[in-house]
Amino acid sequence: MQFENKTFMRIIAVATMAVVLTFSQIAVAQDTVKTFVPMGSYTADLNVNMAGGIKTGARYVGYATLDLEINPWRNGRFTFGIGSAHCGHPTDDLVGDLQCVNNNDNDNLPIFLHLANYSHRIGNVEITAGIQDMTDVYGLCDASGNFMNLGFITSAVIYNTKFPTAPYTSLAVNVEWTLSDASTWRGAVYNGGIIDEESGNKYNLKHKLNKNKGYMAISEVEFTPIENTTFKAGGFYHTGLENWGIYGSVCGQCWQAGERHLDAFATAAFAPRKEELVTASLALGATFTSLFSKTGKDCLGLGLTTAAPVGKTWETAIEMNYRYQFNDYLLLMPDLQWIINPAGTEGAKNALVGSLRLGFEF
Repeated sequence: MQFENKTFMRIIAVATMAVVLTFSQIAVAQDTVKTFVPMGSYTADLNVNMAGGIKTGARYVGYATLDLEINPWRNGRFTFGIGSAHCGHPTDDLVGDLQCVNNNDNDNLPIFLHLANYSHRIGNVEITAGIQDMTDVYGLCDASGNFMNLGFITSAVIYNTKFPTAPYTSLAVNVEWTLSDASTWRGAVYNGGIIDEESGNKYNLKHKLNKNKGYMAISEVEFTPIENTTFKAGGFYHTGLENWGIYGSVCGQCWQAGERHLDAFATAAFAPRKEELVTASLALGATFTSLFSKTGKDCLGLGLTTAAPVGKTWETAIEMNYRYQFNDYLLLMPDLQWIINPAGTEGAKNALVGSLRLGFEF
């Protein structure tokens, strides 16, 4: 790897080693469960634009990850992960939408470094240093995780701020503090100078810290006042782009009877900007688990996500899907999206996109 800011890297290295050396002797005597924990997944998507957009047609999107957690002692954890993306780019080639019709659509990289970090817990505080994916921690809403459109997973306001996510994850220091059983605060500083494949970062091994390109600082508070209902509020600032924004979400269970339950969510974000970036976004939706099964294996989802780029009309995506989990390893999800005013491409017509997702994980 290449680093421009050696002082910053030395600080991270010294801090990490200090934590390890301080607690290793205490931790060695503690019982450790599953020292090595391998995890892997592969998602295969077929996206078909049936009408509107740039043109009709089909594209395949494949995304794979292989991670390894190493738990040498109770309070410490190393995480290493590689990924592979082979994408037909349904957004750029077929739909022309702004929010990205497939959340796995990315650069074609046969293999890249996804994660390489160390986490240590001291009481109610956990510190993680190293290469991290911001979308693993910030802006998450459990009930929206079943949707395919990226607007449900990560707000387009944050997405347009060079945030670090696969395949271009970045160096970061993240702190999470459990304030109580009902509240958590977390904050992080990420490298804001993302280096993509066009700049020679083919395997995500090149990480240069440069104060001119800046850093991405983000913080959020999570609050669960009642069972199964979570509120989140956060903000971010990119020092290089001089962009800032705020976001919030609510996710809760509206009804439950045995394995059947109805969950709803709402997320919103805002960032005042002069450039042609997204300045506001809103997502709403609901999922119904165990619609047909009695064991929670299936889930029906319906949602709407909309975003407003500067100087353009709002783009709105309405998505409906049905997810069936065959077992702990295999899932199948047909998906249908109606993209109204694909704002990413001027003159693009409303698009109707049908997709089929096959997922495998262990």
